[in-house]
Amino acid sequence: ENLVAESGFFVPRIDWTRTSRRVMTLEWIDGIKLTDRQALIDAGHDLKSLAAILVRAFLRQAVIDGFFHADLHQGNLFALPDGRLAAIDFGIMGRIDRQARVWLGEILYGLITANYRRVAEIHFEAQYVPPHHSVEEFASALRAVGEPIRGLPVKEISVAQMLDSLFTITRDFDMPTQPHLLLLQKTMVMEEGVATALDPDINMWETAEPFLREWLRSELGPEAFIADELVRNVRTLRRLPHLIRRIEAHYPPEGAAPPPPPLPDIVVVQPLRFWRYLVTALVSAAAGAACLFLLDRGNAGKAHPPDPRGGAPG
Repeated sequence: ENLVAESGFFVPRIDWTRTSRRVMTLEWIDGIKLTDRQALIDAGHDLKSLAAILVRAFLRQAVIDGFFHADLHQGNLFALPDGRLAAIDFGIMGRIDRQARVWLGEILYGLITANYRRVAEIHFEAQYVPPHHSVEEFASALRAVGEPIRGLPVKEISVAQMLDSLFTITRDFDMPTQPHLLLLQKTMVMEEGVATALDPDINMWETAEPFLREWLRSELGPEAFIADELVRNVRTLRRLPHLIRRIEAHYPPEGAAPPPPPLPDIVVVQPLRFWRYLVTALVSAAAGAACLFLLDRGNAGKAHPPDPRGGAPG
């Protein structure tokens, strides 16, 4: 449903009658796997067009919809006889919320247009980078990664080296791990590899730039701002009746019945137990003294044993 607007990308229907908790069954499709490059050429497919469709479809999923196929390797992609690209195996899917998608779109567009300062600011706004670091230093680090690959075709770019540089920046600037971005990054590398296999001269940045520019204009332009404000204000208006009722509960209108008086405070009477403790202590002391007196009397009257040597008792 999300990809209806991307006419070159086909998503098979789910066969729900043959789908269970662990098995997803899709409708049958006739196509050629993208792993078989020669078969694609023999069938007359435009490989450059397939690569561009793949890039646009992935960007639409990741940036616009926030719900993307996270396993886009060549074995899961087919070229259909009519030139469309079909995907299967939706066992791994990723999700990104709207705010993160806006940040992601601005980051990608900033890298494309070499606006490294804005890319750095977005990282701080998204709290991907702790605030004790410098925006200028982070922008310089991004420039060191982005400038060497600007304008180069993918075949001349080492994606592994670029990712290693980005992870180095991540470590140097204490950026916490973002699981959803890691999944997205992994899928981007995979999708880039498939596009490169189809068209070794493709430039991912140039292919993505018009798409991202139009999307950002619609998301961050004045129309989007007005639409967001309208939605926010309507939600506020819908909460007004509840807010008024809560105010009336605390401040009833004039002429209304007064609120019931509060219940009188209940005085807890503690019984005076001082005399009970005193009597108990005196009785205990008297009993102890009597016991000691009787014990002393018994010891005094007890006869001493005779001296075995015949002497007088000690």
